[in-house]
Amino acid sequence: MSKPDALQRSLQLILRDRQRRGWQLEPPAPGTLTGMVDFGSNDTLSLSSSGLLRKEFLKELGKYPDFILGGRASRWGEGSTDYFVQLEEHIAKFHKADSALFFNTGFEANVAIFSTLPQPHDVVLYDSLVHASTREGLYRGRANTLPFAHNDMSSLRQGLETIKCRMDGDVAPLQAIVKEGSGLVSHLGLEKDFSIRVHTFGKAHGASGAVVLASQVCKQTLLSCVRGLIFSTAPTFTTLAAIKAGYSILASIEGKRRRELVQSNINSFYNAVSSHAAWPSCQNAGIITIPMKPAYDTLKSPIIPVIAPYGGAAFLGQFLSNAKFRVLVVHFPVVPKDKERVRINLHADHTPDQILSLVDLILEWTQSRRKVGIPLSHL
Repeated sequence: MSKPDALQRSLQLILRDRQRRGWQLEPPAPGTLTGMVDFGSNDTLSLSSSGLLRKEFLKELGKYPDFILGGRASRWGEGSTDYFVQLEEHIAKFHKADSALFFNTGFEANVAIFSTLPQPHDVVLYDSLVHASTREGLYRGRANTLPFAHNDMSSLRQGLETIKCRMDGDVAPLQAIVKEGSGLVSHLGLEKDFSIRVHTFGKAHGASGAVVLASQVCKQTLLSCVRGLIFSTAPTFTTLAAIKAGYSILASIEGKRRRELVQSNINSFYNAVSSHAAWPSCQNAGIITIPMKPAYDTLKSPIIPVIAPYGGAAFLGQFLSNAKFRVLVVHFPVVPKDKERVRINLHADHTPDQILSLVDLILEWTQSRRKVGIPLSHL
């Protein structure tokens, strides 16, 4: 067996150091997720797990039996097929936008927007807890940047005056940012107040990729300037067909029913927490916090963070995993140590019993830590 070269040795040292610090990020082995109740994935409408998306996808494929398999070229070659262009037009119409431009991921879409569209004389004010993809785009871009406190309108105003002019699962106060879905923006009737929107397909939609909804001028600018579009192969027909299938479900009565189920399950979760006999004592112990709970009536997000700081999230996540409940543990360095959390994703097909059992387990674990007598926040 040959000795590792200098690069391999250097990388091994970096990985060992990250592992020692608890920074090593490793995906779970697929087999470990078998038989678990899924509160960790982004399958919010349960389109994937229910088989609905597969059924609609196969139906879409059946309409085009002679489809070409493979992307073959970038959008500047043979990648912009009739089906692709028509799908973007369909998506733009669905979201009441002038145009839609496809990207392989939401991360790529945000990087493209913020590295390309703001110009050197511009200033971008951004929420301090904005997604890593936005930060990456701003880092690569040419505009000046200024953060403001998370969802804090007074901080935003202060930033605007100074110029002289998404982990937590909460919702930006859009109606405070502008005076007055298809997404949250469409749900609030604010389409005309936002020049650019991003919709991803890897969550409730059950597919992959993303679109930027913007004016034709913005779309042409991105098409002409974003290297990731110019030098990348266009998506395959099967990728696009899965997205089209998702939109067919979203526009149907079944799609409406599933959105309502998600909202009902959000209510069920918070009601189960509030009515649980152990909640008052657990809340006062400082071992966990559920920051979205006070506002869930108005900000109904299916993503629920349970903050268990300073290593507590890992223990809670393992406790739930042992009980066959799959959640996502988010720990340092992805978030600060005092904001480590278990992230719960509620789905349309979660049953009342599954939600009640999850709440019972979370509070059972919290009570067990409480009996030790040392709140994690003091460690």
